[in-house]
Amino acid sequence: MDGIVDSEVGGSAGKSRVPLGERELPLSLAITVFLGAVLSVAAVATAIGYRYFWTPKSLPRLEAEKARWEEETRKSPADPAAWTELGVVLYKKKDLAGAEKALRKAVELEPRADRARYFLGMVYLERKDYDRAEAAFREILKRDIGNPLVFYRLAEVELGRKNYEKALQQLDYINEYIDSSLREVHWLRGVVLEQMGKRNEAIEAYRRSAALDPDYEPPRPEEVVGRPGQAQ
Repeated sequence: MDGIVDSEVGGSAGKSRVPLGERELPLSLAITVFLGAVLSVAAVATAIGYRYFWTPKSLPRLEAEKARWEEETRKSPADPAAWTELGVVLYKKKDLAGAEKALRKAVELEPRADRARYFLGMVYLERKDYDRAEAAFREILKRDIGNPLVFYRLAEVELGRKNYEKALQQLDYINEYIDSSLREVHWLRGVVLEQMGKRNEAIEAYRRSAALDPDYEPPRPEEVVGRPGQAQ
């Protein structure tokens, strides 16, 4: 399994396995190790950000998809899938109001439309409306208890609330019961630990995340010794 993807929740084309957020190009985590050798953990997380796994699609492509799904909703106004995909595109365009309207329409038409409910949760998460985000994600778990992405988002909800122990519980649940090889989970665990002031544990979590990246090459011992900021 290469990673978690946003399209895994209720996707019409099945559960394809590509890195988190439907990114189109792999991003080497070797940069994390390099920066970690010369910067503090806080500087690394600030410079890269724990949402770095997602690369936005180009604006022209999103505009074309928006036009396509707007036409579909006009032709088939009772089709929840069309409203869902329109909402997803609007979310990616950062039109949160439009996305919420379309996704709520999809859920109204089909209460079990988990892809729509997932992205509705993402809209609320972007707005820091953590209660509604949590409610949306937990509704999905009633039908898809083993989906790691939903637990990942619940961890983000708790991180936003600064409930760090609860955030770790969500991430540890993924590692223990679902899949321990998801680099995004270890990365977010590092972010949580960093904010808790547990610097050494955070560094270890970031290193685990880096080691799970297929493009990562560990530094040779002679390359590590003597680097600025590196313990001797």
